[in-house]
Amino acid sequence: MRRIAITGSLNYIKESKIRKAIRKIYEQYGDTATILSGGTDRGPETWVKKYALEFGLQYKEYNPSYTGQRMYSALDESYYGKGYHMSHTYDRYKRMLWNTDDLVVFLPENWKTEEELVYLLKLAKKRNIKTLIVR
Repeated sequence: MRRIAITGSLNYIKESKIRKAIRKIYEQYGDTATILSGGTDRGPETWVKKYALEFGLQYKEYNPSYTGQRMYSALDESYYGKGYHMSHTYDRYKRMLWNTDDLVVFLPENWKTEEELVYLLKLAKKRNIKTLIVR
């Protein structure tokens, strides 16, 4: 079983590249792959969820604790129901990286730094997680 975390900038708009990447994962690993995402309802993570489910891959999301538990939430019910705090967005990415083998990040060509993604990339490097950046 291969666990692949996929996320990206909210400004990334190339839906077809996300679909192509998930198709490639499906062709390589079949239904033994699990796609992990941050569970954001905008940007690339929306398409990641859509195509992971369309291809019949296992899907789990690490949505922030203040958003509440959802159908595909990876964490236990006790993690959710917290009030909003910016640190929760970082915490979900940290937990996602604890449970992944590979990381794919979709960034636009003219990417302006987004703190959450910078944190994610630094943490992945520190943990020696194989990372692919797609533009």
